[in-house]
Amino acid sequence: MTGKKLRIINRTAALILSAALLSVYGCNNKGKTIDPDFYPTAEVIEETEIVKEEQTTENKTTETVVEEMSEEGILVPEKNTFREGKYVYNPVVIPEWVLKTYENNPKIIRVAKMALWAIDNCATEIVIDEETSLTEEELEQVYYVLFLSNPLTSVVGVYETEEKNVYRLSYFPQYDLEEGNYTGESDPEEARKQIEDFKDYVTETINNNLTSDMSDTEIAAILYKQIVSDIKLEVPDSASLEINTEESAATGEIIKGISNKKYSTGLEFSRLYAFFLTQLHIECRNVVGTSGFFTNDIKDELAELTPISYYWDWQVLLLDGEYYNCDIALEAAVFAKRYLGAEGAEPDMEFFGMSDKKRNESYKVGKTSVYFEDTLDYSAPNETVPNCPTDLDFH
Repeated sequence: MTGKKLRIINRTAALILSAALLSVYGCNNKGKTIDPDFYPTAEVIEETEIVKEEQTTENKTTETVVEEMSEEGILVPEKNTFREGKYVYNPVVIPEWVLKTYENNPKIIRVAKMALWAIDNCATEIVIDEETSLTEEELEQVYYVLFLSNPLTSVVGVYETEEKNVYRLSYFPQYDLEEGNYTGESDPEEARKQIEDFKDYVTETINNNLTSDMSDTEIAAILYKQIVSDIKLEVPDSASLEINTEESAATGEIIKGISNKKYSTGLEFSRLYAFFLTQLHIECRNVVGTSGFFTNDIKDELAELTPISYYWDWQVLLLDGEYYNCDIALEAAVFAKRYLGAEGAEPDMEFFGMSDKKRNESYKVGKTSVYFEDTLDYSAPNETVPNCPTDLDFH
């Protein structure tokens, strides 16, 4: 093992990583804004090193593999190790529908994969060159690819150094949200442990509960139940159920919550569930209903935790050839209220595998008011959210 500086051959990677945390605030919060001076300018680090295995024929780093890939190769889905017998965590898996989106612009996927690799290795420095450039719109696209691919991108801060084209990465940045000031970051070893804990949870949950001969339906149902059973939802108010909060975003609770067994927003459940399905190559799309409302049964169940927004998002999954609605955030909220942490309680799976008709029994919205929330290219023709005609019998 030797210490090496991480070198990423792309001038945009660091900028995209820094956009991740900013976009969490900008896209998911309607309250405070973050001052541009919120992020500090870091001092040059003379000998920033990361531990990285030497390359061998049998052990090429993902960084090198990504660099060497052709434009066609970069768009090929990663190997599905789970279907080959045993799941192995892969940090650079990107949803296949996202890969197809960039068939005419594969450099976006290349940059995203290199950034995902850097985060997975807890790289503390990125060195970029000026040969490759992306437009502002393309930069935004790379951010969305990162956001949709792996929740670890939420806990990285990137800061300029005094050395040109050298950027320092920090993990789990800390802030005084009242004052809007940066106050520090996690110790590198602590950050690495938190990231490894997250990866271990994902790996063990899959390998301990699933087998490669299971159908996509069985896999999706088991993971849905396991996540809601494993992690307790403790939201401070009804607004936190539907959006990410500043506290959650700034402190990296989506990753820390794996160790703490506690989440504070519904979005954390949704992103974790989507990540599991992405790792297992099961299509999962986020959709949003507009001009809708929760039914009286849900309002009675959730009481003061009923979201007040007319907008609500959930997932549409492609399971064994058919589409179904799944709402894990609402499931977690109802489970928390219904069973109050009773030992051994399991979620009722009330909001898993829903037809459009059943979807309207909890959140009522017209079909023409349902849109893809994870749209990457708003200039492209609008995609219609697929119909979900039947309820899933998964028992």
